[in-house]
Amino acid sequence: MKANRRVLSHLELMIFFENLGLLLSSGLTVEDSLKLMINESVTQKESAFLTELHNELSSAYVLSTAMDGLGIFPPYTVNMIRLAERSGNLDTVCTTLVDYYEQENRRVAQIKSAVTNPFILVCIITIVVAFLVNAVLPIFSGIYAQMGVDITANTLVQVALTIGSVAMWTVLTLLVLVILGFMFNMTKAGKRFFASVAEWAPVTRTINKTMSMARFTSTFSLLLTSGDDLPMALSMASTVCPSRGVRSRLEQCHIEVLAGGALADVLIGSGLFSPTHVGMIKSGVRSGSTPRVMGRLSAIYEQESTQVLAGFLSLIEPLLISLLSIIIGVILLCIMLPLIGILSSFG
Repeated sequence: MKANRRVLSHLELMIFFENLGLLLSSGLTVEDSLKLMINESVTQKESAFLTELHNELSSAYVLSTAMDGLGIFPPYTVNMIRLAERSGNLDTVCTTLVDYYEQENRRVAQIKSAVTNPFILVCIITIVVAFLVNAVLPIFSGIYAQMGVDITANTLVQVALTIGSVAMWTVLTLLVLVILGFMFNMTKAGKRFFASVAEWAPVTRTINKTMSMARFTSTFSLLLTSGDDLPMALSMASTVCPSRGVRSRLEQCHIEVLAGGALADVLIGSGLFSPTHVGMIKSGVRSGSTPRVMGRLSAIYEQESTQVLAGFLSLIEPLLISLLSIIIGVILLCIMLPLIGILSSFG
């Protein structure tokens, strides 16, 4: 496998499998499909990676091996294509992967929104407080000096300076930590660290579990629809869960299913599903519509994860705005009160 290659984004993977699936469903071979995609590629980057994949395919003869050797496809994708080649439903699995990466693209957009808005507010707090401390306070200092008042000796002004300085340096420190955290998250060790934090942190624990269940039910439904056998589908679907707790329970479910356990009983015994969802699973298994029920559960979990993220945002943004208002209000009040005292003494 070629090292240090950038893995394709969810959007790039979605477009790739959309085009490949359509061409395969029309009766073309994988090699002919890749040739046609190369000829119809609109960007140099797309043409380059398709050409590399075609060259790898010429020596590997198998698409999954070529994808693995190229080093730009996620392991989950390579495993899905390998299973599809084994079962002979490559075009169907391509459609499955399109749906999967479309959902993943939406989740990434939600997470970016959850991170970007508070980050912008923190930047605004930093700029406003820095402006007050470094621009507004010196102006008032000059005004007081013209009145013959030493502003540095005033307790309230000292309080304002202290609050402003502490707030400014605290927010600047947080910004630096966020930037360093973002850079650390780009490494493998960083991804493992933040995944562990998401497991136990009260704020992210619920979000992490809900998103894991959404990914599992969605992938499980797609795999069953594609014709994969139950144990294999259960094993593959568990690998996409970011929560290690959820993933370990599903791995145990896979072991129990291999041992002859009934799917409904095994999933219910895992404790991952609520009583309402348990009823849906039982009905789906009895009626032979497990893929459809899992797809429905995926939509429910995805909606829940969206609501949790939205609730988190609705809590964070007002808190930051309130913090900004309090800091600015206290600073301005501490500056204005001595001036009010001076003016009242003239009266």
